[in-house]
Amino acid sequence: YAGLIALDILSQTERGIRFYDDSLKDKLCQVICNSAKEIEGELATLFDRICQNKWVKHNDPYNALSLYILTRPQNAQKLLMAIPRKVLDIAKLYWISDSNENEGGGYGSRRLMDIEYKFGLRDFEYRNNYSPAGADQTPIYTLLCVSPGETIDFIIELINYSIKYYYTSANDSNDIEEIDVYHSGTIIKQLGSYYLWGVYRGAIHITIPCLLQSIHMALEKYLLELDKYNTELVRTILDYMLLKSRSVSLTAIVASIVMYN
Repeated sequence: YAGLIALDILSQTERGIRFYDDSLKDKLCQVICNSAKEIEGELATLFDRICQNKWVKHNDPYNALSLYILTRPQNAQKLLMAIPRKVLDIAKLYWISDSNENEGGGYGSRRLMDIEYKFGLRDFEYRNNYSPAGADQTPIYTLLCVSPGETIDFIIELINYSIKYYYTSANDSNDIEEIDVYHSGTIIKQLGSYYLWGVYRGAIHITIPCLLQSIHMALEKYLLELDKYNTELVRTILDYMLLKSRSVSLTAIVASIVMYN
């Protein structure tokens, strides 16, 4: 019952009650994460409501829980394993900027220097939690292990969207060009540049948000680990990535895995 009690306490945020004690919020979130398997149904319903209502702002209900899961994956392992698809929904909600937030689609004023905004990402307080970039900084590595198909699709969708957003919206994206990638008789259009090729190495932190770097690093780590046990499956995934990706940043991971072998 501990998880249900913690959820009930956090539900007070729906009535405008705020918790100013960070240690209390962390303890409640940890209890919920530890109890995730037992309250899987309640959490799935709650995450659906969070997404439907777009509760992403600082004072929105359950903001502390959402950020806890997205920025402290090591502490949220049981929850990530219990409802991985719902966590992907929360990640999409929190990471991808709403079209109504980008100042009418213009490349604006007050956010001109915000690297997250340039890539179509939200610039919330999670930002610093992903710096320095690392494979374990986000929930993505665990989600790949638990729900690989859905997570790989999520990564490809996010990266394709983010790089295209930067290419079409940013004033300083002139170094990116569209290139042709030939694979199994198919010509695939991808966006490429020197620094996009190096995203998974984490060596271009000034240019690319740490969130995107961390996601690429998690994907490479997962594929390298999987290759030790199931090379054929890895080859299938690499083929899929080449066909679906519109960014050379993911193609660079394919090259890395191939070179490793």
